[in-house]
Amino acid sequence: MRVTREDCFVLRTTPFSESSLIVDVLSRNFGRLNLLAKGAKQTKSQYRGVLMPFQLLSINWSGKGNVPTMTTAYLQNDIVEIRGEFLYSAYHLNELLVKLFHTHDPHPDLFETYLLAVNELANCGKIPQTLRIFEKLLLKELGYALVLETEFDGKSPVLANKTYSYEFDKGPVPVLTEGSISISGRTLLALASGNISSRQEEKESRMLLEQAIARYLEGKELHCRNVYKQTLRKREMPKSISSAA
Repeated sequence: MRVTREDCFVLRTTPFSESSLIVDVLSRNFGRLNLLAKGAKQTKSQYRGVLMPFQLLSINWSGKGNVPTMTTAYLQNDIVEIRGEFLYSAYHLNELLVKLFHTHDPHPDLFETYLLAVNELANCGKIPQTLRIFEKLLLKELGYALVLETEFDGKSPVLANKTYSYEFDKGPVPVLTEGSISISGRTLLALASGNISSRQEEKESRMLLEQAIARYLEGKELHCRNVYKQTLRKREMPKSISSAA
């Protein structure tokens, strides 16, 4: 099989030998897959300065089996720079894709949403809204779409001024129950529309999606999220304690 000029993003790279890499990519038409980049670690390799995360690449590959061989790769645009907390968020997207999606399973809509999310983070857009929109579609592509606009009966519309219990096997239930997530109708509708604006909407939508995703991680930890939380805690420590650490 030979594929040419396929739009791709690098999710991660893994050493394969002294000179080569296995490159985990998200492609527009083939989903996530692993490619062998021969000689990619060599100083004069054609791949030097190209196989970087968050850059839209055009990649050619050929071969049979689960790990075809990359033949060419080049940047389609100028290098995209993502900094600070936006970079943590971008790596969070990559980690979700690697841990939740099987290879050779196409998701073109998810590719487009990932492309938009990377551009938003590069342009210092709203992190909560960018992440929640991506996570919501990610769950939908996995077959676990959240019910956000109707109550559990599938008929009654969610009302902004009501508070619901969110039960993952049903959806929004208009009676608060122990052990379920309490969430406002306003937040559910904001998440449905992709227009998350208030602090309450940010907090509740993050809590809902964190717990929803955790159900399908099968015990796997999200390291980027943990590193980011540790960094925030360190920033909030008194200077005397922080410097002592």
